[in-house]
Amino acid sequence: MRTVAAILLLLSATLSFAADPDPVHQAAVGWTTAAVKQDKASLSRYLADDLQYIHVGGQLQDKAGYVKTVTGGPLRYESFTFSNVKIVRYGPSAVFTAYLDVKLRSGQSLRAQTLQVYVQNKAG
Repeated sequence: MRTVAAILLLLSATLSFAADPDPVHQAAVGWTTAAVKQDKASLSRYLADDLQYIHVGGQLQDKAGYVKTVTGGPLRYESFTFSNVKIVRYGPSAVFTAYLDVKLRSGQSLRAQTLQVYVQNKAG
């Protein structure tokens, strides 16, 4: 497994989900599950319109670019696994940090460090 340090910055569009007692954790798992499934509608649900996503290689994308890359680009995810998760809340906002093991359908894998910022919106 190749080890890579990276930072991902996400602003979650929605933070209230009944199934998981921790909506921040559910949002993190939700967008990664949607990325694996290449599910455009779910990605749109979990990611804020003002998303700023920084890839492992340093490429910055907005929401439209990220969704297009994940749902139609050559890169295909097999799985994401979070470990060493820490969530710190700041009023209606939260910072989520973790290690993220990523497996690609090509057989490649990598470990990244992720930093995600969540802000509760009016719907949440």
